[in-house]
Amino acid sequence: MLIEDYFTSKAQDKLKEKIKEVAGQEVYCIGRLTGEEPLINEIEVVARGNKVAVPAPATKLSPGEVMIHNHPSGNLSPSQPDLNLAAKFGAQGIGAIIINNKVDDLYVVVEPSLELEITDLDVEEISEIFVADNLLDQTLAQYEYRYQQQTMAEVISKAFNRRTHLLVEAGTGTGKSLAYLIPSIYWAVENDQKVVVSTNTINLQEQLIKKDIPLLKKALDIEFNAVLVKGRRNYVCLRKLYSLQELADQVLENKERESYLKLLDWANDAKTGCRSELVFQPEYSVWERVASESDTCLRSNCHHHGDCFFTKARLKSIKADILVVNHHLLFSDIAVRKEEGMDLEVAVLPKYKHVILDEAHNIEEVATSYLGDRLSKQHLLKFLHKLHPQKAKKGIQGFLMETRFKINQARDKIDKDFRIEIQRMIDNILQPQVLKTTDRANTFFNLLVEFKEQLESKEEKESKLRLKEEIIEVEEWQRIEDETENLLVAMNQLNRKLSGLQNKIELLADADIEDYEGLLVDLVSKIGRLKEMSKILDTVINENDSERVDWLDISRNSKDQVKCSLNSAPINISNEFRDNLLIEMDSIIFTSATLTIDKSFNYIRDRLGLDEDLVAELRTGDPFNYQEQAMLGIPTDLREPYSPEFTSQALNILKELLIENQGRSLVLFTSYGMLNQFYYKLKPQLEETKLSLYRQGEKSRHLLVKDFKQEMAPVIFGTASFWEGIDIPGEQLSSVIIVKLPFEVPTDPIIEAKVEELQDEGRNAFREYMLPRAVIKFKQGFGRLIRTNNDQGSVIVLDKRIITKRYGKNFINSIPQGCQIVVDKSSHLFKKIKEFKD
Repeated sequence: MLIEDYFTSKAQDKLKEKIKEVAGQEVYCIGRLTGEEPLINEIEVVARGNKVAVPAPATKLSPGEVMIHNHPSGNLSPSQPDLNLAAKFGAQGIGAIIINNKVDDLYVVVEPSLELEITDLDVEEISEIFVADNLLDQTLAQYEYRYQQQTMAEVISKAFNRRTHLLVEAGTGTGKSLAYLIPSIYWAVENDQKVVVSTNTINLQEQLIKKDIPLLKKALDIEFNAVLVKGRRNYVCLRKLYSLQELADQVLENKERESYLKLLDWANDAKTGCRSELVFQPEYSVWERVASESDTCLRSNCHHHGDCFFTKARLKSIKADILVVNHHLLFSDIAVRKEEGMDLEVAVLPKYKHVILDEAHNIEEVATSYLGDRLSKQHLLKFLHKLHPQKAKKGIQGFLMETRFKINQARDKIDKDFRIEIQRMIDNILQPQVLKTTDRANTFFNLLVEFKEQLESKEEKESKLRLKEEIIEVEEWQRIEDETENLLVAMNQLNRKLSGLQNKIELLADADIEDYEGLLVDLVSKIGRLKEMSKILDTVINENDSERVDWLDISRNSKDQVKCSLNSAPINISNEFRDNLLIEMDSIIFTSATLTIDKSFNYIRDRLGLDEDLVAELRTGDPFNYQEQAMLGIPTDLREPYSPEFTSQALNILKELLIENQGRSLVLFTSYGMLNQFYYKLKPQLEETKLSLYRQGEKSRHLLVKDFKQEMAPVIFGTASFWEGIDIPGEQLSSVIIVKLPFEVPTDPIIEAKVEELQDEGRNAFREYMLPRAVIKFKQGFGRLIRTNNDQGSVIVLDKRIITKRYGKNFINSIPQGCQIVVDKSSHLFKKIKEFKD
């Protein structure tokens, strides 16, 4: 292989120049084939290292580009890390070349190539998969052809071919997961491009991984790989796990030590190293110590890199065609990709250009949450406690004492005076500074609680307090600003002193300290985290950003323990969403059963910035015969929800409905307070019946639904997440009862800020924001009832506003076409429900 066969003379000169600039040390470059000849013509330097290593930054790499670095030793044989990176990038059409310092010799690890040609999907071929007697029909025992499903698959295929984005509202029962998986699989395999499928709920992820994808592996005439990608903290870090062995007796309490020993034993035989594989529940504090984290990972420099569970999981995702993730993980990846100079191995997901966003009606809420900041008293105090606890129960506890212990173990190889200097720094400077910062943190957060409770007696009754101008201008707030400065000074002093410790430990590279690299990266991570917490504190208290909303969240649990946090979030995410996802991706498919209001996508377009010239749309319609399968019932003999009589009237009607229906009901509330109020009043009244009453919060949602399916006359009282993502087909669920229309609390800081933003623009915030959100949630709740062609039942709305208020028609218009609507006194309504079932 000759250098001239791969590089133009211009590129060779550029490489020589850059290697000379760093005195012959390692340089990491990206090369691009830009000329008429298939030669590397452009060179971009993205990182510089030392004589033996160089970091690989997370610069965007595309097919047709080549990663290039030099070996100063002149030995061009690829190291294991070189091979790992080359394997990862080679799967994405990216070349890898090693050169010498003179740039007259090279070793080609992966051949560079021009951008891969794209093969368009055969839309007719995709469509044929869904027709009778074809692949799906031959594999699925109870397959039912649905025109809506076939149409959805065809339009998604066209969107992939045209590299366009698409909104798809597919009614419940369409089978949308197969409609988007099949085009995604063929596209991924034929073009060697990954497709990310992102969901909001674990239920849907499990359905995709355990049911839909295995089915398609049997049905389709194409081989493909799909993996469920989990967040890094789900995996145990072997470096952390094993380095804790010598310290376990000193730093862990009895329960923690038992839990640690179990984890140690488990790790020897673990298949995936993922927390979900555990058959026991480890102590939370122990899992926190040993969980994999990007900022404490040594990557290819780790002694356990070859056995690393997270690395193995990542390699599987690199080889996979379909990546199943949740929305939070997707936005985590987007955030990492925004950062410049980050190591490529820090990126959460491999390179992708096509995304399916299922349950897309949740995207704004998830993105707002992810792009926001939060600093809680518990989080800060826990961080400081891990550095050095206020009350140590043992001789050695906390990261600083663990560091001292490790340095003392290597005392034979460290200059005595230098070792004593470090130990004194830990004992006399750092530990007192941690305790001082802890005191400042307690004072600060206690003052926040006191401030909030003083206001509560006057006007505030909720856990959240938005930091509006009229709040932060009161005299008492000045004390909080002063105490903020005290806490910031303490945190910044601690950070400077930790940086000083880092500088000293960096001089001990040859001292043979136990897990030296790990100790150093853990320290750097702590410095970075403390800096980030200081930034959040400073931003929320001292900065006034009109594009963000700031608030306090203070509540007490059942043991009267106070939880307190500072929070901040963007008011509008549309620009962020457009810049970091829409423009970056070739195709994004937004799909859900509930994306439209009055058959229009205007609401989600407005909230996410989905301009018509960027995003096409499709409404598939509903596949079920709702005229025969579903009835919407509205009793007229109740007062409206804000009336004092509403609760007692609603309780009486609800009791009769549940008895009449023999349970088999999902009762949906808009708050935990109302749920608990109804539950505790009805439970004793129903004890002599055969009804089994369940309440959200008693168990996990998964276990509640499992119990519901096994009981004879079950009832679930649910709120929040129970409005969506629950699938109970058949007669077991034949009634969904909506107690109140699901309007959100208008005083919630984020809701209030978004309402104000719209009002400032001269827009009707109720019509354009509050009402659409309530309608979408109502549609989700309604969708719990009919899941298959054989289901039948009723949705009962106890909120009279659906017929007395002008906006009520928006809710009624949102239900599937053909559904029977009965508005009558409850006694007549009960009879009509019974007649409908018969």
